[in-house]
Amino acid sequence: MLRIPFIINLLILVPVCLAMATSRDGGVASVFEGKVAASEGFRIIVFAMWTAILIGSVAGLVWPERMLPLLMLQVVYKSVWLALFAWPLFRSGGWAAVPQGVTASFIFIVAVWPFFIVRALTMTG
Repeated sequence: MLRIPFIINLLILVPVCLAMATSRDGGVASVFEGKVAASEGFRIIVFAMWTAILIGSVAGLVWPERMLPLLMLQVVYKSVWLALFAWPLFRSGGWAAVPQGVTASFIFIVAVWPFFIVRALTMTG
């Protein structure tokens, strides 16, 4: 059961990381729908973090309990991004103002991963 979020991570991140690695603009325009200012530094840090989560998710298929902190990290950083970036944009310009794909996937992960985390912690503890 704990492998499910790692599988979902792979389904989300493989195409995103491929787009960021292979497109001329580094995928920022397509991934963030042109709603986040692109820079080389931004692209590299996002690509590096998402690639690390992708690799960690592969490890999570083998060692799901050991990779549980990766899911916790995702919930924390995505919650911060939603609260400090997406929410203010949404309040000022509505749903059209935010990068909808990224925002929707972040909302899903923040809402669902805690279920898997709590379940894993209660089963092992």
